[in-house]
Amino acid sequence: MRRLRKVKISAKYDVVTVAVAFEKHNQTTDGWDQVSFRSEEPARPELHDALSEMGRHLLSICEFPFEWRYEISVQGVTITYSDDDIQGVVISGRRELKKSNAPLILNSPHISREPYSESSDGTSLYPPGCAEDLDTLERAALAYVDGARLQRELDFNAEQDPAEATADFVELNR
Repeated sequence: MRRLRKVKISAKYDVVTVAVAFEKHNQTTDGWDQVSFRSEEPARPELHDALSEMGRHLLSICEFPFEWRYEISVQGVTITYSDDDIQGVVISGRRELKKSNAPLILNSPHISREPYSESSDGTSLYPPGCAEDLDTLERAALAYVDGARLQRELDFNAEQDPAEATADFVELNR
């Protein structure tokens, strides 16, 4: 059994890096072992789409207008678990500004899937659809760790000089 702790996609100098941290259940200790994974191999669209979908929740949690939906770029999601295994999340993103050469960096307040205590007023809970979108993100991120990546396909056309053959990214199921 594994559970996602963090996923982050960052770009620096035209190099895109995907970082995934997860926990793997240790049956011997009945605890969780931490595992970190980082790669520059391109992610499949499912991972990018799942991370992007968290943008609507970032807007909702931060009480920003929904019209910003296509102006927000989600960079990462950090998931926590309480001692009672209640899941919580912080969503990180950015929005380019028209009158600044630096983006607005956004980090949502920490929210949880369910209340941490019976006295909770319920104001810091996932917005509708967030739990399902986090589950989708977890599946896509762990699939990336397991090898589901965007792969290069070389087109060696017999009529074409191999030196001029093109390399295109295609989706491959593993």
